[in-house]
Amino acid sequence: MTKYIKPPRSDECEWRSGPPPEIGWWPADSTVAGGPYPQILRYWNGHYFSDAVHHTDDARTAGQFGRIKHQGAYEIRWTDRWWLK
Repeated sequence: MTKYIKPPRSDECEWRSGPPPEIGWWPADSTVAGGPYPQILRYWNGHYFSDAVHHTDDARTAGQFGRIKHQGAYEIRWTDRWWLK
């Protein structure tokens, strides 16, 4: 079992717009409902972000939502992968 890594607070993150530098999972959320929140993860496939998953969701749930294209009209902002620090 891996060690739990606590996500940072939103105000501790530098949020960016546009595509992230590489394919994979990113903390990525919108500014809707008080966000963005670094606990929200989305898969970037090189073309678009997926639907959101929470960092505590299991692998099966993440895999399911990671294949669904985000359809919202709001901008997705992303930040550094806090679990790599």
